[in-house]
Amino acid sequence: MPSTIEDVIKDVEKLVHDFGVSFYRDKVQQQIDESNRALQAVEKQQLRLVGQNKDLVK
Repeated sequence: MPSTIEDVIKDVEKLVHDFGVSFYRDKVQQQIDESNRALQAVEKQQLRLVGQNKDLVK
């Protein structure tokens, strides 16, 4: 199936676009995962502090 230069250019542009979208989606997902881990750490620390406060009140 013969391809014209325009067809090849369109295919390459689509490939580059799809790669870029996938790359940035992965980067954003990594940031979301990191933020979730940080949130979990803060929540655990907050629970510890609440427990310590209760002990101090007693």
